[in-house]
Amino acid sequence: MNNMSVRFEMVLLPAAQGFIEGQPEGVQEKVRQVLRTAAQDEDIKYFKELREGIWEFRVQHLGDHFRLFAFWDESHHPPRVLVTHGWRKDVKRTPDAEIERAFVIKMEYEVKSA
Repeated sequence: MNNMSVRFEMVLLPAAQGFIEGQPEGVQEKVRQVLRTAAQDEDIKYFKELREGIWEFRVQHLGDHFRLFAFWDESHHPPRVLVTHGWRKDVKRTPDAEIERAFVIKMEYEVKSA
């Protein structure tokens, strides 16, 4: 990382780590670049809230689109963004099942952290 301040700590949960590692090297590097940029830049076009506390990282590489889902844990300093899982986008709209999967992981995390 460079000298820019980090606005949140990135935590890759096992499903997200497995998704990233299962991609070709070029995609892995692009994902790492997007995650680093999002952690440092407040005006980031790659990171947006989908709904009710579930966020997505948007990654594009050689015409392919990928999404990584995440949620915030602000009980730490700096706050944490936990990346739940990833998905190779092959339809225009993100399926509700992918967002629901992120909600389930978030709820499980919150129960364990309570």
